[in-house]
Amino acid sequence: MTIEEFGQQIKSKYPQYQDLGDSDIGQKMLTKYPQYRDLINTTSPEQTDAFLSGHPVLKSISDFVGTTGLGKGIAQGIFLKFTPEGKELLNQVSQGKLKQEDVEKIIGKTATTKEILGSALKTATSIGAVGITPPATVAGRLGVGAGIGATLGTGQALEENQGVGGVVKGAVVGAGIGLATTGLFEAIGAGLRKISQSNYIQKRAGTTLNKELQPPIKEVSKDIEKGFKTFGEQAANVVDDSGKPIYTGTYNTLLNKSKQQLTIKGESLISALRNWDKANPQAFVNKNEVASGIINAMENNYGRLTPSQIKAVNFEVSRMPKTMSLEQLEGVKRMYDGLIPETFWSKLDDPAQAFPSLVKYYLRDNARKIINDKASDIAIQKLNNEMSIAMDVKKLAATQIAKRTMQKISGQGGYFYKLIGRFIDDYIFNPAITTKTTQALRTFGGKTGQTLPRQLLRTGITKGFIDGSENEP
Repeated sequence: MTIEEFGQQIKSKYPQYQDLGDSDIGQKMLTKYPQYRDLINTTSPEQTDAFLSGHPVLKSISDFVGTTGLGKGIAQGIFLKFTPEGKELLNQVSQGKLKQEDVEKIIGKTATTKEILGSALKTATSIGAVGITPPATVAGRLGVGAGIGATLGTGQALEENQGVGGVVKGAVVGAGIGLATTGLFEAIGAGLRKISQSNYIQKRAGTTLNKELQPPIKEVSKDIEKGFKTFGEQAANVVDDSGKPIYTGTYNTLLNKSKQQLTIKGESLISALRNWDKANPQAFVNKNEVASGIINAMENNYGRLTPSQIKAVNFEVSRMPKTMSLEQLEGVKRMYDGLIPETFWSKLDDPAQAFPSLVKYYLRDNARKIINDKASDIAIQKLNNEMSIAMDVKKLAATQIAKRTMQKISGQGGYFYKLIGRFIDDYIFNPAITTKTTQALRTFGGKTGQTLPRQLLRTGITKGFIDGSENEP
């Protein structure tokens, strides 16, 4: 019978032991009355598991590193050296009352040095593989995968007490499995990168931001016609220092992110322009440069300007000092942005209301272009462009929030219909879903080499195949 069945018989005869586990009471009785040991079957994997199940701490150790090799050795060592039952077993062996095979009937076959070494090698490889710095090349990553597989294969062969030939075979088979698994991951990654980097997927994130923030269709059409990136595409390409897209989330999130960008990028841009001005003390910008072409630009939108419209243009230009450094010009750019109302984009169809704001917008954008042209510095140009994008995202997000607030306030049908409208607006058509999804598609599979989840899966699959191959008859 098994040690558990032995324990069940004792519990049926002595009900006071019902609270103890079957294997636990069986082991205690064998330790106290070794004459019953012949009733127990010879050692087997099931018997080892039964022994461990009676000791929760030892079972936890064994579950972590495996029920053979290292796990079994640690569990058996702790049991024999530190538990009363184990010490009693060793005492009876030293007194000649028990033989080694009698002990093995209770705790399972003693783990050999090779078993422990093999199991330790596999465990160390599984843990250490996660921390390996990924090589930059595909060949390097394939080499690492083959090396991990070879080490796991060697450990598996040692754990099974195989000879030199078996160990060599295990290493070769493991290397092949590791190479094949890594090659499969590389192929899948390359395929995903090809899809995510396609023109359609790359543009999709920009199209989504255009739909959610709704810049004027006329301006988007102009950008497409001229072959420029649309506003949405420009905003979709703005990323943080880790390469993560910034403009994703709800309208409130987009609004807050744009404000954060204005603060962070603004401070960096002012500092960079101040340093540039110090290095170029004679470089000044005349306000007529900023106003250059504004009359023609406004007439393209409104036709021949009236005297009052020309007066409005001159008034806005007069807000600027006659000459400015680039740092001062950045201050002028921000001044105009602060004067443009949050509802600017929604008023473009109303010429009377839109005209003054459009003049400010034109002057603000001209200031941005002049800073880029004068500075001729890639870092300054990047900060400058991202500042302008943040300014527009802020106004567009605020416009969408205002529109939805007004729709909910003016909704008809009472509280129930307002609640349904809010659910549809906030959950089904939530920009957090659409923007995050399209941005995720753009970068899906973009990272090459090793990430923690990828390496855990890669090593787990390799180990699983190696274990399976070694257990085949």
